[in-house]
Amino acid sequence: MAFAALAGCTNVKTDKSQSVGEPTSKSPYQNIKRELPSECTIQEYSAEELFDNSKNGVAVVLTDSGVGSAFVVKHENNSTLLVSNAHVVQGNSVVTLKWSDGSKDQAAVVKVGDVQSLDNDLALLEVSGNIGKVLQVKKEKVNTGADIVAIGAPHGLEFTITRGIVSAHRDNGRVIQIDAPINPGNSGGAILDKTGCVVGVATFIRRDSEGLAFAISSSQLEDFLVSDVGTRADSSALGNRVASPSPHVSLDSKPKCWFQQGVGGELEAANCLVSSRKNNNGHLVYDLTETVSGLKRTIVLWENEKSEVILEGKVYNGTWWTDGDGDIRVRVNGGIFAFVVPDSTETDKDLDRRTDAIFYERYPGLKGKSLGSSKGRLAKEWMSIRESLK
Repeated sequence: MAFAALAGCTNVKTDKSQSVGEPTSKSPYQNIKRELPSECTIQEYSAEELFDNSKNGVAVVLTDSGVGSAFVVKHENNSTLLVSNAHVVQGNSVVTLKWSDGSKDQAAVVKVGDVQSLDNDLALLEVSGNIGKVLQVKKEKVNTGADIVAIGAPHGLEFTITRGIVSAHRDNGRVIQIDAPINPGNSGGAILDKTGCVVGVATFIRRDSEGLAFAISSSQLEDFLVSDVGTRADSSALGNRVASPSPHVSLDSKPKCWFQQGVGGELEAANCLVSSRKNNNGHLVYDLTETVSGLKRTIVLWENEKSEVILEGKVYNGTWWTDGDGDIRVRVNGGIFAFVVPDSTETDKDLDRRTDAIFYERYPGLKGKSLGSSKGRLAKEWMSIRESLK
């Protein structure tokens, strides 16, 4: 049989227009909204409820070669773990994730299965911070004939939901056959049953056919998550730059970060984005992203001059101090890097973005509209959320 993987094998441009899967009419569940439970149950939900409750656990994966999908499977150690397909992230150590609220994050590729294997074409991604909603993975085998929905980005049409049934089980249950419409861009997306639990990962289709799509089963996904095979080794360049800038890339007039070039070498300026935020424990953390490589470090500074650096899903202990220019220097894993503390303008913008994400999750119908008077109820609620995030 000839099969085609569903990665975004063509470059698809995306924009900020309304997502295909977003409901445009008033939901009948708007007043009485049933939330998905934290564990798989026998309670069933409508397709509309499934989308409303699951979209925040789904992300679009953007790479230089195309578009794919991913979904959240776990929050741990102030990090978010997502699953996608290996062929979606192939050749990348860092990819961009786009969430349903339009915000974007850099994700490290921390574990990769076998691109050539139909039942192990999986990848594990990690993002700093607890982001999105965890989608529960079903431990039991899904029944043939069961209703399912797929959420993904077919041909770059972000957050699209389609539905169908489980047509059959293949390869001793390692792969499920489904008839839900699946296209390139759906790769790595969640296949949910009517209880809202993940029963598969959309992976490939059969060429020159209709209604013949395949997903890696949830049992195979569970095996992948607990296995150490495919886990990428720790980076040895925590304090050094991972990639040198291309010749045509010029440095910003006012560099925001510096990296040591070799052990004991001088600190050299690099292009970086630096932002600050508070994590779920209320600690101030800094996110430092190299604009050339896309690599993201998250730095936590403690009062005793101890530091933690989170890189590609791993936590490394180090030390920190403030230099004569008022910048932060961090020594970790035998190397040193430095960064400028973000000014209040950048911090405020990041705070506004996170406030918007929470507020418009509560009131999706108000997105893009005026909140009215600053003394009104909605404006006061927005400010209350913002204050709580400081």
